[in-house]
Amino acid sequence: MLNNKVSKAVRLAIAFGAVSTAAFSASTFAADEENAEKVERIQVTGSRIKQVDLENSSPVTVLSAAEISLSGEPTVADVLNNLASNSFGSWKGVSGYGAGGAASSNINLRGLGSDATLVLLDGRRMPGTSSSSGSSADTSIIPMAVVERVEILRDGASAVYGSSAVAGVINIITKKDFDGVSVKYDYEVPKVEGGESKTFSITSGYTSEKGNIIFTYENSRDNAIFDKEIWAMDDPTYGAYSGYSHVPNYRINGSGSYISNPELCDQTADVVNAMDENGVGGCLYNYGNVTKFYPDVENNSFLTNFNYELTDNIRLVGRAMASFNETNSRYAGTPVSTGAVWMDADNQYNPEDEDIRLYMRSVPIGNRDTKTEVVTTDIVLGLEGFTDIGNGLDWEINYQNSISKTNVFGSNLVNDVMLQNAINTGEYDILNTSGMSYEEWNTQLTELYQYAHAHWYLRRSLRKPTN
Repeated sequence: MLNNKVSKAVRLAIAFGAVSTAAFSASTFAADEENAEKVERIQVTGSRIKQVDLENSSPVTVLSAAEISLSGEPTVADVLNNLASNSFGSWKGVSGYGAGGAASSNINLRGLGSDATLVLLDGRRMPGTSSSSGSSADTSIIPMAVVERVEILRDGASAVYGSSAVAGVINIITKKDFDGVSVKYDYEVPKVEGGESKTFSITSGYTSEKGNIIFTYENSRDNAIFDKEIWAMDDPTYGAYSGYSHVPNYRINGSGSYISNPELCDQTADVVNAMDENGVGGCLYNYGNVTKFYPDVENNSFLTNFNYELTDNIRLVGRAMASFNETNSRYAGTPVSTGAVWMDADNQYNPEDEDIRLYMRSVPIGNRDTKTEVVTTDIVLGLEGFTDIGNGLDWEINYQNSISKTNVFGSNLVNDVMLQNAINTGEYDILNTSGMSYEEWNTQLTELYQYAHAHWYLRRSLRKPTN
């Protein structure tokens, strides 16, 4: 009898435990299912399919806004330029001549070139610059204050994005649920002379149950850094000495060593006297003393994006971006090198009995200053939706219109043909064989360059509408 009661108790306990376990499993499953509904499916860089971030197997590095802030970099371009995955380096606006490259910053993953690295903004292509014929995006036009995170795909993705993503993909994700107003000011002073950087930004946003809209304006200014502040001018590895000099050098029949006037060389700034007692060796010009390594830059950027739920499964999304970038770069006075310039043997001011080739630089009329203006606009408007077919179907329709204009203004150039014609007249004592004072000689040389003086203007425009 006792055994029967014990047996019944054991059976009841086992049954109760089984029911409890089933109930606990059911509640746990329900909780998991409830949590599963809260997992957001996003489009991961490197795939067109929206998925849970944990599912992604591509080598994607994600930089959060907090990590970007801790880096201390003032601009998006600086953050990207210092990426470990960008170990081959990228183009940061370096002072240059004529091409307009100083006005933009590009990224170059795996050393394959900026035209092989795709830059996206919220999963959509950034507009290419007109100076690169649309092949490279300018990362300096994105306001830092609006960046939520940066995703770096460190592998080729040409199968998904095309040939422009052979080296990898940079996807810059902007904030979507910002509410309120934020003001930020950054000021940087490097150890070298010059190079001060100032960045001011203001961001405002509004969020409702149906959507969000955000506005950001950013102004950044960088002062120039000269070559002489970075390099030792007497360092032979720098190689900042040119035979095209303020004090003209010449070669007999265009060959052999440079020959110049040592007295003029000793009285001229930014030159090095490399001559022996016979004037052989030349008066070399140190262009690093006047060349800007980094230019003066001012950039104004505006960006707004919005999203609004039209229905439970359809959203209206949009983005508008505008940027105006002005860059002032500097190279040394124009070397007269487009075509060879000669002085005939019968010229009254020729110190030799043979034809000589002249190596001249138009320093007396000023340095080659180049102002580059880049205007970029980008508008995106689209619909995104989800259809409950099969496992679910995501769809989107977008219209994008991008315009990039580059204006480049060059000054203090010299027309080689006009200069050669002036020398042929025999009116200019370029090498001071007549023994003029330094002031008289320099005045005559200035008049010669002013006669052959020229300005130039280049305009490039790129427009890419995309449906």
